[in-house]
Amino acid sequence: SSRRRIVGSFAWGFTAFTLFLSSFSATFAAETRNDLVSGVTFVKDTTSSGRDLRALVADTSVVTVRPEGKTSCAAKFSSDQFNALGNTNNVVGLINANFFDGSAVLGDYIGNQVYLGKTGASTFFAIKTDGQYELGTGQLTPERASQYKMYIGGIYRIDSTKPLAQMTASDINARFSQIYSHDVSDAQGSISRTFLGVNEAGHKLILFTGGQGANRNQGVTPQEGIDFLKRQGATAAYNLDSGSSTMMRINSRLSPSDQGGGTLNNGGLATLLVVRTDTSAPAATPLNCRGTDTAAATNNTPTDTTNTGSNPGSAPAQQVIVPAGAIPLEAPINGTTTI
Repeated sequence: SSRRRIVGSFAWGFTAFTLFLSSFSATFAAETRNDLVSGVTFVKDTTSSGRDLRALVADTSVVTVRPEGKTSCAAKFSSDQFNALGNTNNVVGLINANFFDGSAVLGDYIGNQVYLGKTGASTFFAIKTDGQYELGTGQLTPERASQYKMYIGGIYRIDSTKPLAQMTASDINARFSQIYSHDVSDAQGSISRTFLGVNEAGHKLILFTGGQGANRNQGVTPQEGIDFLKRQGATAAYNLDSGSSTMMRINSRLSPSDQGGGTLNNGGLATLLVVRTDTSAPAATPLNCRGTDTAAATNNTPTDTTNTGSNPGSAPAQQVIVPAGAIPLEAPINGTTTI
């Protein structure tokens, strides 16, 4: 009798496990994986509504992942330049890293140069010269620059209050409402998005785009993007960008059917995240852009260039709308009664 109960329980458990596996397979049946080169896997999936979820999962002990910009504080990459760079011989793929501002880089980075941007103390992700990952806060200084071979400062950490694995739907909604405090629809809606996932133990970075910038409103929700990052092994995550600048490009010789790319609606990108097979150290030419914008934000929100106007991280320009003609003052000023 005891044996029959055990066997019966085992049979029921096996059936339940089989049903669980069937359900799991059905949920993620659309996901495809393509090993592009040693150390880099391209992963693609779709949401239930058919929106693209894409990721370059890069092992930074094998390949180089770095921010790249131009040699000026405000120069940008055009769509054509973005796509051309994607087909450079040692480039595996790249995404928009326009995480500072649509017109100029505001934060700090170490990549193809040492860029001293305009933000104050902020969240950063860095890879030290010994290959270890560092997640912290603070501004890059010339003295600290020698400690890192890659550094991105001025980005929003998504899992700032609790580990990414423990974040519930309400936690995600609350965090994105903070990040996109200027636009609730961007905080919760299906828009094009760019995230950076981090797996410290595996020395892996996950470069994610959901949707494409040419169709800003045909994107993904924060929950959809983060669930995808978790499935790729992310243990921490950062919000990089969103809106019309969202782009990914895979080198056509490595994956001709998934080149990605697209057309930028905002006319250009200030910064890119590039995966290269060349692991040599980049040239550390300092570019000091501090103080070139007296209104620079210390905690700017990711740019959505479809919302025109002021830098979303600084106070908007004040406007006073009054009727035409003279306006009476409540009290005269040196004899003046109207303005």
